[in-house]
This record gives sequence, C-alpha cells and structure tokens, in this order.
Amino acid sequence: MDISTALKGYLSTDETCRTAALRWFESQSAAQPVTIAVQLLEGPLNTHAHAGAASDPQYTAIKALAAVLLRQIVRKTPDFFTRAGAQEASSVCASLLARLREETDPYVKRKLADATAQVAATLFNTHGTWPDLMALLSQWSSSSSAAELQAALTLIQRMADFKQGFSALLPHHAGLAATFQRALQDGDAQHGKVRLAAFHAIASCTRMLHMGLDAEKHSQQDRFATESALRSLSQPLLASTLQQLSHPDAPMMMQLIADMCESDSMFFGASADEAVKALLQILPNKQHTHDVRSGAMEIMVALLSQASSKWIKKNGAVVSSAVSCLLALCGEVTADDEHGGEHEPWALRREDETEPYDSIGSVAADALTRTLTGPGATLVSECVLKTASEILRSCPSGQGLATHPWEPPYAAMQALDCVVNSQAGSKVIKPHLKTVDQYVYAMLRHPHCRVRWAALGLLGTEIENYGPSYQRARLELLLKTLLTQAQEDPEDRCKCRALTGLSMMLIGLDEDDDAPNVVPHLDAIVNQALIPILAKGTVQVQEAGLALAATIAQLVEDDFAPYYPSFMTAAKQILNQSGVHGKRILCETAIELAGHLAVAAGPEQFSQDAPVLMEALYSLHTANDPNRTHNFGPSVLLAFGNIAESLGEAFEPYLPAIMPSIMAAAKMQPKMLIGEADEDTSGGDGGGRLGVEVTESQGRTQLRIPGEGGVFQTVSFSTTEVEEKQTALALIKTIAEAMETKVSGVAKELAQTVAGDLESEFSQVRAAAYECVPAFLSTLLDEPSSFLTLWPALTGAATIKAIVNLPLQQVSEYVCKSVNGCMGQLHRLQRRVRRTTGVNGGGVLDAPELRAFVEQLYGALAQLMQRVLARLRSSEGGSSKKASHGTGSDEWEDVDEDEEEEPERDIINTVMQISGATFKVFGPSVAPLFHAHLQPVYSPFLTSPILPADPHNETNSLAQVAAICIFADAIDLGGPDTQQYAADFMGVVMGTVVCDAITDAQRAADDEPYDEDVLRVQASAFAIGVLGNRAPQVLQPRLPEAIQKLEAILAHPHSKTPERRLAADCACCALIKLYVAFTQQLTVDTVRPAMARLVAEWLPLTDDDDDARIAHGAVLSMVERAVDGSGGEGSGIIDVTTDAHTRKEVCRLLEYLSDKDHSSLLAAKDDLPEAMARVRGIANKLTTM
Repeated sequence: MDISTALKGYLSTDETCRTAALRWFESQSAAQPVTIAVQLLEGPLNTHAHAGAASDPQYTAIKALAAVLLRQIVRKTPDFFTRAGAQEASSVCASLLARLREETDPYVKRKLADATAQVAATLFNTHGTWPDLMALLSQWSSSSSAAELQAALTLIQRMADFKQGFSALLPHHAGLAATFQRALQDGDAQHGKVRLAAFHAIASCTRMLHMGLDAEKHSQQDRFATESALRSLSQPLLASTLQQLSHPDAPMMMQLIADMCESDSMFFGASADEAVKALLQILPNKQHTHDVRSGAMEIMVALLSQASSKWIKKNGAVVSSAVSCLLALCGEVTADDEHGGEHEPWALRREDETEPYDSIGSVAADALTRTLTGPGATLVSECVLKTASEILRSCPSGQGLATHPWEPPYAAMQALDCVVNSQAGSKVIKPHLKTVDQYVYAMLRHPHCRVRWAALGLLGTEIENYGPSYQRARLELLLKTLLTQAQEDPEDRCKCRALTGLSMMLIGLDEDDDAPNVVPHLDAIVNQALIPILAKGTVQVQEAGLALAATIAQLVEDDFAPYYPSFMTAAKQILNQSGVHGKRILCETAIELAGHLAVAAGPEQFSQDAPVLMEALYSLHTANDPNRTHNFGPSVLLAFGNIAESLGEAFEPYLPAIMPSIMAAAKMQPKMLIGEADEDTSGGDGGGRLGVEVTESQGRTQLRIPGEGGVFQTVSFSTTEVEEKQTALALIKTIAEAMETKVSGVAKELAQTVAGDLESEFSQVRAAAYECVPAFLSTLLDEPSSFLTLWPALTGAATIKAIVNLPLQQVSEYVCKSVNGCMGQLHRLQRRVRRTTGVNGGGVLDAPELRAFVEQLYGALAQLMQRVLARLRSSEGGSSKKASHGTGSDEWEDVDEDEEEEPERDIINTVMQISGATFKVFGPSVAPLFHAHLQPVYSPFLTSPILPADPHNETNSLAQVAAICIFADAIDLGGPDTQQYAADFMGVVMGTVVCDAITDAQRAADDEPYDEDVLRVQASAFAIGVLGNRAPQVLQPRLPEAIQKLEAILAHPHSKTPERRLAADCACCALIKLYVAFTQQLTVDTVRPAMARLVAEWLPLTDDDDDARIAHGAVLSMVERAVDGSGGEGSGIIDVTTDAHTRKEVCRLLEYLSDKDHSSLLAAKDDLPEAMARVRGIANKLTTM
C-alpha cells in the first residue's frame, strides 16, 4: 500500500478499507515518520505535482486529510526534527511553507495552517528557529489581499494555541496589534471572515497569555506589552460586534469576547461598566435573535463574575441594572403553543426536563446563577432581593392576580431560587426568610401554574439549603402547605414539586438529632397524599408519590410497617406493567420502594411477599424483551441488596437463581476509550473552547478535553456498565455482610476481579471495590488459610499505593475506611482462632504477608499525614489571589472560589482509628512502628495547633482529639514500649477535661447546638481510664483530681442530652476502671456507694459500643464475684447480697442486656453467644438469692 492508496482508503465507505488504511498509516508513521511526512508534502499536498488530480471530486478532501495526518505525525513524534537531521528538517519546513503559500482552498489552507503551527511548536520546543515562517507571517499580515490577511490571522490563531508557538509571537507584539486593528477595520472583507479570523486569533492569544505561559521563560516587557495591546482591542471588538448584530457570525463573536473576559479578568479594564451598559441595550430587545441575546448575556456574566469586590461596589448602579435586567428576563419563557409540535407543552414536560433551548428565561436564570459565584455575589443577591420584593409587593391580592401579568412574579420566584441556592445568596436571604416565605405562600395561591410551580421550587430550595433548623421552626406549616399543594393543586407538575419538597424535608429532619419526630405525621402524609395519588394520579405524579413513600420507608423503617400492605400491593402491580410504554421510571421507582419496604417490614412480615417479589425482580433483571428500552439492572440490584439486608440468612434460597447474573455484572470490565478529535469535528471554528464538554447519550458518556493546537482528547465509556458493576459490587457486599461464611465461595471467585477493581479507571468502581473488601474477608472467618491467601490481593500493594497517591478526598472516602474495616475483620479472625485453639491468634498473626502489610501500612500512613499537613498549611491564610498583569489596578483581583470539601479532618481521625485497630490485633509488636511513623506526627497535636495563625480553628481541636485517642490506644495496647508516653500524656489530658456549661439561652440561639469541647472532654475521659488501667503509678498522685473531673462530666447540666451523652458514657466507663484499679487506696466503703450510684443512674451505657462492653463486662465480673463470694480484682465493690436496691438495679441492667436489640452493648457479634449465656447465668443466680 502506498500513500495515495492509504488516503483513498481513509475516505472509503468500506469499513475494511478504512481499517486497513488506518493500520498501514499508524505502522508506517511510527516506523518512519519523516519519510511519510515528506511523501505527504510532495504527494497529495503538492498541487503542481498533481495538477491533473484537481478534477477528482475527492481531491480537496484528500489534501485536507493529508494535512491533518501530517500534523498528527509531528504531534506524536516529539523528536521529529532530531530524527530528520538538519537537511531534511529544512526541506520539510520549506515544503510546508510552499504548500501553505500556493493553496487556494480556504478549508485546506486552514488545515495546512494547523499543521504549520504544530511543526513550529515541535521545532521551537527543540530550540530550533524558523525565520521563513515569521517572514511569511509578516508578509501576509501587511498584504493588501484579504485572503492573505485572513490566512495570517488563522496562522496566528493556530500558533497561539501552542505555548512554543505563542512564545515566538510575543516579541512581535506591536505587529500583532497592528494586524488585529487592521483586520477589525477591514472586517467586511471576505464576507466578514477576516473579522471572525481576527476574533479567533485574539481569543487564542488572550487565553495562552493568561493560562498557558511560564512567566519566568519570557520577557516581562513582552508579556505586559502584549497584554496591553490585547486589552486595547476590547472596545473595538465589542463595537464591531454590536454594529453587525444581524451578521450570522455575531453570536460566535460574542462567545469569543466572553472567552477573552474569562481568560483575562481585566480585559475590558476601566471600560467594563460601559461594556455592561452597551449590552443592557441589547438584552431586553426581543427583535434580536435568541443567539444574539444569549451571546450578550455570556459577555455580561463573564464581566460580572470576574469583577472584584472593589469594582462591584464602585459600579453598584450598573450592577444593579444588570441584575434587574437578568431577573426580568427570567420571566421570558417559551410559550406552549409558540412552536406548534416542536416543543411539548409545559404542563406535559417531566420535572427533570429543562426549558427548551430557545427559552431566554432559562438562559437568564443560568446567567444569574453564574453571576452569583463571583466576589460580587453579595451585592447581586441584595439587588435580586430588592427587585424581587418590589415586584412581589406590587402584585394584587385575591382575584386581582388573574388579570395581573404572571411573568414578573414568576421571574421573581426563579431569581430568588437562584440566590437561595448560592453560598453567598443564602446568607443574604437568611435574615429576610420570614418576608420571603410570605411571598412564597402568597404565590402558591396564584392562578397561573408556572408561578405556583416556581414558588414550590423556591420553597424546596429553602428546605434543602437552610436545613433542619429551618424545618424545625416551620414543621407544621411546611407539612400543611406541601400536603395541600400535593392534594389540591390542579397541575401535575406542581403536585410533583410539592411531593419532592416533602421528601427533602423528611431527609433533612432525619439528619438532625434534635428534630421533632415525624412519625406522628405519617397518617396525614400517607392517607391524605400518597394513597389518593396511587389510586388516581397520573404516571408522573405516581412516580413522585412512590419516591416519597420510598424515602419515608427508608427513614422511619419499622414505623412504616403499618402501611406496608398497601404499598407492597401497589409496587407489585406496577412491576407487572414494566413493559408498558411511558412507565419505565414509574417501574424503577416501584423497584426502589419494594426494597425499602422489605427493610421496613422486617423478615417476618416481608417473607410472605418475598417469593413473588423476587420472581418479578429477577424476571426484570434477566428479560430480553425488545419492547423494553431501558436496563433495569442497577435498580433491581439495589432492591436485591435491601431484601438481603431484610431477610439475612433467609435470603440464601434465592442465591442460586440471582447470583449468576450478579456475578456477571460484578465481573464486567467497563472500558474507557481514549482518542483524539480535530477541532473541526465539533463545528469548525467554534468558540467556547475553554472548558471540558460532557455529553451523555444512549447510556454512554463522552468527554471532550481541549488541548494544544485545536486538538481534543476524547474519553468515552458506558455509563450503564459502570453503574451496573458498581451496584453489583454493593449488592455482593450487602449479601456478604448478611450471610458471611455461607457465601465464602463468592469472595473466592471474585477476589481477583475486586483486586483489579481497586485500581480501576472509574472512581465509582474503585470505591465500590474498596467497600467490598472487608465484607469479603468476613466470609472467610471460618477459613483462616483462605483468609490469609486472599489478604495480599485484597489489601496489598494496590491499597498502599492508593494511600500514598490517590487524591485525599478519595483516600478519605473509601481507602482508609476499607483498611480500618479490614483490620476489624482480622481482629474477628484472631478472636475466633483463639476460641478454637486457645492460643492468641493461633499463629495467624505470624503470617509474613500480614507483617509485611502492617510495616508498609504504617509507612504509607505517615506519608499520607504529611500530605494532609502540607495541604492544611498551604491553604492557611484564606482566599487565593489572581495576579493582575501589566497594570497597577487592583479592581479585578481577589477572585474567591467556593470552598471545596476538605477531607483532611476525616483522614486525621481515620488514621487514628486504623492505628488503634492495628494495636488491637498485633498488640505490643506494633509499638516500634507507631513510634517511628505516627508518634512524630501526632505528638505535636497534643499541645500545638496545626494552624498556629488560627488557633481557634476547628481543625486544631479535632486534631488534638485524634492525638489524645491515638496515644490512649497506644498506651492501652502497646505494652511496656508505649509506657514512655504516659507521664507527659497525663499532663495533657488532665488539662483538657474542662466542662463549661452551655446556658439554655446559648443553646436556643445556636442553630446547631453543640459544645465544641465535648469531643475533647470525651477523648480525655477515655484517656484517664486508660492511664488508670495501664499506668496506675503515673495516675495515682493525681487520682482525686481525676475522679473529680470525671464526676464533673457526669454532673454537667446537659450530660444526658444527645450531644453530651457520649462524653458522659466515657466518663462513667473511666470511673469504673479507676474504682476497680484503686479499690484498696480508695477503700471499699468509699467505692461501693459510688458504684451503686453509677449502676442506678448511668447504666446501661448506650452511645458507644466499646465503652459499653468494657463497663458492662466489668460490672458483670463484679456481680459474679459478689454472687459466688470469690475474691479478686473489684471484689466487694458491688453488693447484691445485702443491698436490695443495688440488686434490683443490676437485675434491670441484666434484663436490658439480654434483649437481642441491645446485644451490641454486651459483646461483639462473634462473642455474643457466650456473653448472653453469662448474663442468663448471673440473672438466674440473682433470682434465687
């Protein structure tokens, strides 16, 4: 195959020919890139050598393709000019310039300009020069030919797309400015193509100057001069555009100006206010096209969102006018009947559908939302509140609304929704919530459905953004309002929004410990709204109703059991209609509801429906009905997981039928396809190239990432496959947790798959795999050899690598939690082996793979903590600054961005938990690793803040708590090697047990009432108990003070409130340890009444399983000794023989602990049978006394 045949094969409609041509070209260009490049230049691209080929209808396409392939060769061969040698390199450059000069077809010439820019960038990157190129550029720039001027601008644009190419242009800034000015003046040449080429070139230069250059490699004078020259063009660019609004390219030019403003926040400089005023003349004018008005909005948003706080305040009147204009435009929506059949009527659209693309109202709402992300967000929010209030106050009441235009109140509601949904705006609105709510409730009575719909949207945003404190204060009113709208509003979309608002409210209340119980309101919600909706509602309303029912069932669980029969019957009926057109989402919602109903009802009630429901779900999961256009796989798998959670071991009979399909889904390996695309594949000279484009279609997601030289990297994958695999792994985790050793075969079969998924390209799959690992290990607890065999694959190199290299957010969310869970499973294995062999670990802990993992783990955790500290300290000091180049102005700086979630605190805490779990398993042998890796990191936290510039920062407090806990665990479990920490550690913890009471007034005034010191008090109380138990000689001199401090925690006026009960439980457990350890010093007569009071007033402990088990175990041991009359530690402290009151309280405690619902407070799952037998034995002895 030769080059000519390959090019024709590329363009063939025959897939076989195309594939063969592609493979030939890839192999040849990789093996001999210079030779192929020369053949392209001297072959199809050489017009003179192929003069007769011009009659070929494919000739233009062949030349364009040849230019594209030439560019690809050079781009993929960074050492192209090294391979070529000086003579051949010179020949390639000369031939390319000759082809560029002689080409007359505009499209081919543009492709040749792309190739020239790529060759220049590659050449300059190897320190080469190309004087002839710069001479040609100068010649064309000053030419009287419009075609050559356009070619020069295209070449400038393409060169500016590369750092190296733009660097070569910088010294010629004066010539660039002259060329751009001339192009804008003679813009009508070539039907406006010269002007458009100038816009593209200026946009590329502006973008590269501010986003792509390394400042230290270039002359500051050249940079500032180029920046000044480009900024001087801002007004001519805008004026040129506004004078040609009827030109087809006007929207494109507006988008390019917006891109320039985003690249350079000072692009318009002091004239920015004039630019905004000019745009305000265009926006309200409906005679302009939608694209023109949208383009004007893009420029205005770019200006306002980039402006500094100082500029915003200085130009408050202009900003206010712009905001008022955007608010008014929010009401300019597409009429239902405006386009005939092009758009579905508003009333029939689904809630998840957006306004049609030609709705100015949706564009304006999006523009307002983006404006609220800049430094001027507060002023913008205040302007919206003021303007919206004026509109809403002017609305008549009662029947007068029917004759009053509905668009202004609709726009006001939409604009307020945007404000409340923004970080700065929500703070502005918060003091005025009462007034805003009055507007909302008034608009809910508006006769126009869109106004009511917008009001419900705003109410839902308030519920979501202001959280439990907002909901608590208005619970009755919110319930009444939303239920009324769901029942009585004649518009389906309004009913759906009301039901969605109820869901958000219930979810918010569930997350709040102090929220009122919603269970008393269930009858009203179910009987007044949900049951009527299921009986008579349209499909869309039924979907919202089922979603609300699923939310309630998930939140209240067994309190939803009385309504189980009605909703399970409805769910099964809907599942039988899964193939009916238009009921896909309804069926999905019913599947979700069925799973939550199974958990809510419990195994006894649900077991009757389980066979029928499982059969229906299984048929949906495996059906190949061609009429079904949707894959129900992820939804069904989630339902299987809930059912497995409900039935527990009773789920086993269903495993043979469903596991093959679940295993197949779990073994899927979604592929991430990475490729490249030329810029012209997405619309030629399209603007807006600054961001990543994401498209979703037919179950696939594609990302287009802009790169140098107008080349896009494309990344695509099957969204459906990723979701189904993720859900399958989550289901297997649920099944493994519910059935453990009965499904050990699943873990063995999937171990290698999950091990590979730990390094998956998809973060969702990685997360699901890490969450699976502890559950997999739990299935192997009866098979120590298999457990140890799979341990390296599931927790080895991939995990260590992830801790060190993955982003902190991902390490926090799932990697560290998985490691902690794995150590917990290893501890369970250790206890099981101990019970069966009588040996501590039975040799399991001596396995070399475990020892190697622990050593690597501590090293990785130390590196992780260094990353955390570096991140915290680098971010100390507040907002980031964007430097302003070339001017002394500070009006366009200080661009703050919303804070991202910070995972550092979680990591500091989770690493502490991992260290404690490792000590539990390996005991004193871990002490040297702790001393080498984590002690140096955590020791400073005890006394010094991480962020010294902000000592009251919450991070400092949480770090100190974590340090107290990590050292307490080390002293408790680390043996003699960790006793060295005890003396200094005691001084710290005795100073941190401070109980300052919170007054009722402070509690009432705080939206989220919580004592910031309560965690420190809790940790210090735990630490005092450890010191008394493990280092009594250290604590003994300060024993009275320690007891006094622990008693003070219990005496706190709010000690039994939810936020302080955990600290009280820790203090109670610590006191029991001290009373046992220091009985002789304190005397039995002193300790006995104190213990009787603890048993009567504080036991059982209910807020922390570990403390509860320790305290309850100690009490049981003391009761046993009292009943049996045996001696030993703690004997005589609890009197159940002569003290009837104490005996009664102990019997109460035993009765509580013998209840299976409270078993976790007695012992871990594996130790529970023995513990329950012990409780029953003691209780029997007490009853016979």
